[in-house]
Amino acid sequence: MKIWNVKVRGKKVYQVVVDYQDPGDDYPKKKKFIHEKRFVAVQRATDWLENTHKNKKFLDKVFPNGKTIGDVNIKLEKEWDKRIKLKELDPFDQEGLELDTVNRYKDSRRSLFLILGDGDTDKAHHFSLQRITHEWYSDFLDDMFAKHQFTKSKAKRVRNFLNTMLSKAEQLNWMNSPHHRYKEKPTQYRPLHQPRAMTPKEAKKLLLSLEKTFNSAVNTDEYGDYSEQGFTRKFQELSFIFIIQYPTGMRWGEAAGLSYNDFDWNNLTITIRNSRSTKSGKITPTKAAKLRVADARKGERIVPIPKKLKYFFDKYTEQKSIKSGYLFDVGYDYSRQFLQERCEKIGLDGNIVDTKMFRRFVISEWQKAGVSDKTIALRVGHNDTITQNGYGTFADPTAQQDMTKLIATIY
Repeated sequence: MKIWNVKVRGKKVYQVVVDYQDPGDDYPKKKKFIHEKRFVAVQRATDWLENTHKNKKFLDKVFPNGKTIGDVNIKLEKEWDKRIKLKELDPFDQEGLELDTVNRYKDSRRSLFLILGDGDTDKAHHFSLQRITHEWYSDFLDDMFAKHQFTKSKAKRVRNFLNTMLSKAEQLNWMNSPHHRYKEKPTQYRPLHQPRAMTPKEAKKLLLSLEKTFNSAVNTDEYGDYSEQGFTRKFQELSFIFIIQYPTGMRWGEAAGLSYNDFDWNNLTITIRNSRSTKSGKITPTKAAKLRVADARKGERIVPIPKKLKYFFDKYTEQKSIKSGYLFDVGYDYSRQFLQERCEKIGLDGNIVDTKMFRRFVISEWQKAGVSDKTIALRVGHNDTITQNGYGTFADPTAQQDMTKLIATIY
């Protein structure tokens, strides 16, 4: 297979020429494929070869190693199985993988394979590594937005998974050129509608609704009695999770994974050690818990909290008879549904409603208060400023002063 730059009617295009010979024919032949995009011309030539010539020896002459995306996928799956076992043996093993993480990889793989296989994931397994060129990779990133209408976050996940596959292929010496390193990030797309942060007025209105629900009976709230539906509606439990998120901006999984001993009422802090999976509900150690004890001694707090929170903590643990262990036993989907219903009841803008709405609100208020970006990143667990610092324990000498200012605004 040879690729040339040619002109057709004055327009520059790519011409792929394939030399072949039909079985029983003594004369070699040529087949030409022309397109303005190089990878399209190569793809058409490859498709023609695969559909017209099923003889494996012939294809091996065109593609010397004959390796495909499917071959890489097999290697990755074996590696995942090994790393899942490592995590099961030792939750703190840095080489281990959570099952939820692998499931996210599989979601990204499916999106990638739908593209490579033109809607057929099985066909993607036969996608030859030789078809991946610099031009193909660049156009692939562009097409995720222009053709497939991916969001930026989804495009990033799919691109990362493709990069993982190509790196594995390089490691196995199945590819000679690191195409994926020439254009690391799909930066062409900018989301048009980023959810805005709640205003203090909206936030206080939502908090009031959550507090009313919390103070009601377990199966009853201001909107009705649900005890006759055949299952327990954990409104009090759900309300407390979001009441914790309200002044802290912590993630849903971090709040839902809190235990009794994570609260330090003497210093008014919460230490985040675990996180509950949004998919499986399993609680596992966070990255903060994996750091050395010496780091924690610099200041064992991740999030400063207001004293007002203690009223809800005491009432909740007393009614639930909790003196140790985890505080919550609820799933993410049910929590999200509960929050959406509450916001709908009080007339909150549906475009800003998700479990990160408290996070956006607190970050916005910290910024208005003049707190530095680095300090905000540390408190809410972002790694934007310095990689992984946002998940570690840290010294934060102005935490309570800043919290005092925040309390005056949000309560």
